[in-house]
Amino acid sequence: MAYKIRLYSTIVKTTFPIFLIGLALLFYPTAATAQNGDDCPSENESSLSQVQSFLVDSAWADDRQELGISVSVDQARVLNDSQDPTVCQSLSNKFPDPDEKTRSFYKAGSYYFVIYEWKTQPDGDVNIGSSGFIVLDENLEAIRFYI
Repeated sequence: MAYKIRLYSTIVKTTFPIFLIGLALLFYPTAATAQNGDDCPSENESSLSQVQSFLVDSAWADDRQELGISVSVDQARVLNDSQDPTVCQSLSNKFPDPDEKTRSFYKAGSYYFVIYEWKTQPDGDVNIGSSGFIVLDENLEAIRFYI
């Protein structure tokens, strides 16, 4: 019984705040304040996989159609400071890095993606739940938030 309560508590403590941040950013995208680092985070394999999955998997077909996204996987790339300094700065300011998650920035066609993933816990605890991502238009305005 204590395990179920702890599991539920962990999910609520971690997922619900990310959800609220996403909702706030959808309605008030400039509400986030600047953070200390203004660099684009580095690419990682699982976040790139999420972007690629969104672009091609049939499970996301309705969402892609609704958003008007028809971009091939080979157009997905990680954003970096040398090629995209202005975009990196803007995304870093709009989408802070929460305590228990890391984030990555990608571009595919004229769309941008902010991917949030769980950080590895030093005490060995496993975080349960999915990572989330935000789809943005060419003006860096959030158009959809997924958790």
